[in-house]
Amino acid sequence: MTLAFEDFHAGQTFTFGASPVTAEAIVEFARQFDPQPFHLDAEAAKRSLLGGLSASGWHTCAMMMRMLYDGFLCNTTGSGAPGIDEVRWLKPVRPGMTLGMRVTMASLRVSKTRPDLGFVSMDGVVHDAAGDAVMTSRHTNMFARRNPAAPIPAPQGAALERKAAAPEPVELRDGPAALTRFSAYYEDALIGATLPLGSHPFTREETTGFARLYDPQPFHLDDAAAAATHFGRLSASGWHTAAVCMRLTVETRDRIRAQSAAPGDAAA
Repeated sequence: MTLAFEDFHAGQTFTFGASPVTAEAIVEFARQFDPQPFHLDAEAAKRSLLGGLSASGWHTCAMMMRMLYDGFLCNTTGSGAPGIDEVRWLKPVRPGMTLGMRVTMASLRVSKTRPDLGFVSMDGVVHDAAGDAVMTSRHTNMFARRNPAAPIPAPQGAALERKAAAPEPVELRDGPAALTRFSAYYEDALIGATLPLGSHPFTREETTGFARLYDPQPFHLDDAAAAATHFGRLSASGWHTAAVCMRLTVETRDRIRAQSAAPGDAAA
C-alpha cells in the first residue's frame, strides 16, 4: 500500500534500520565532503577531541536519509522536503556500529497554495544497536494527497518551532586584513562577519551518484520522473547540497590557516 498524506496522524511512529557503518564508507564520504583528519585518518582521529575515527555528521544525515527512504518513503507519495529545522549530533558514529531509526509524526497540515500537497513535520532519532541516540532531527516532508478535491482537514499536532532569522551581516571590524584570519581559530571569530566560501558546479553524474547511495527519490535520479514533479527537473538531494557546503567550509578554513601560517605573515 502506498501511503499518502491522509494515512498519517500526529503521534504516529515508524521504526526501521539497520544501517551498518564501515571505516571505508566513513573515509570515502569524508574525502568527498568533509576532509577533516578525524574523519579521514584513524591515528589522527585518536589525537582529536573525538578520540577515534568517526563519521562526518553529514554522513550520518545521509545514512539517515537512506534509512528513511528504504524503510518508509519508498512506499509513500513523498514529494521532497522544504528543509530541515534542526539536526543535533549527540555521539560519535564509529566503524562497526549499526544504526537504526525511529520517526514520530509531530504535526500535519495541507499546503495553503497547493491543496494537492500536505506537510508532515517529524521528529527523528538515529540510534545505535543499544538504542542510544547518536543524532536527532526535526524536519518536514511533503506528501501528495490521495484525493485533493476532498475537504481540507484541520491541522494536527503542534507545528515545529521555527528558528529566528539570522542577524543581518555586518562589516568586518578589522577591515580586509581580517579575511586572512576569519574563522581560522576561535579567537578570530567575529560575530556577524561573513566570508564567501566559493562555489560548486553540480553535475548530473554527481547528483545521481549521491542519490543512488543516500537519497534515491525519483526527482534526484531520473530526468523524466523529475520533470513530472513540482521540481520540474532533476534536482540534487538537500543532503548533497549540505555536504557540499561542508566541504567548501573546510577548504576555506584550511586555506585561511595556511595563509595565516605563511612566513612573514603578521598573523602567524
